[in-house]
Amino acid sequence: MGRRLLSSTVAIVLVALTVLGVPLAYLLDRVVEDAARARLQRQVDAIALAVDDRIRAGRLPSVEELTPLTPQGDWIAIGLDGTRVQAGRRPPIGGTLAATADVTAGATVRLETSIRPFDARVRRSVLVLLAVGGVGLGSSAVLAVFQARRFARPLEGLARAADRLGAGDFSAAVPRCGLPEIDAVA
Repeated sequence: MGRRLLSSTVAIVLVALTVLGVPLAYLLDRVVEDAARARLQRQVDAIALAVDDRIRAGRLPSVEELTPLTPQGDWIAIGLDGTRVQAGRRPPIGGTLAATADVTAGATVRLETSIRPFDARVRRSVLVLLAVGGVGLGSSAVLAVFQARRFARPLEGLARAADRLGAGDFSAAVPRCGLPEIDAVA
């Protein structure tokens, strides 16, 4: 009985952790990505505002002018009428977040950043969730062991008394344990 109670309790907790943890991990991924996209959009809007005067004057900013405006590790490109100027190191293909902003006279500013730092942040957070879930699962297993012992001891005493009664010892008595159903059988 103890093993069944332990395994069923752990299974219930495992299902509950999965049902709660998987959507939480997904939500965490979405929140981190949305925050990263919002940050990137704010940055590209600020850069577009900074280069707007130069573009209105009819010239694209030079690479030297763009470099201080480009966040470290990011890549920026400004295009106007088929002409393009870019600065920074282009992030790897596929693992990027990008944002664009339109500038006066039809110019477009595009800022790209690697998604790796955000993925690492999500991974760390998911590992914390897994650790907390593991602690919860371990705690529930320990509590299930205590609960199983609490239920098994009175039943074992009841079984011993039944054996003695079956052997002809009618003086066998079972002490009350405080569980109404077991006390009624005793």
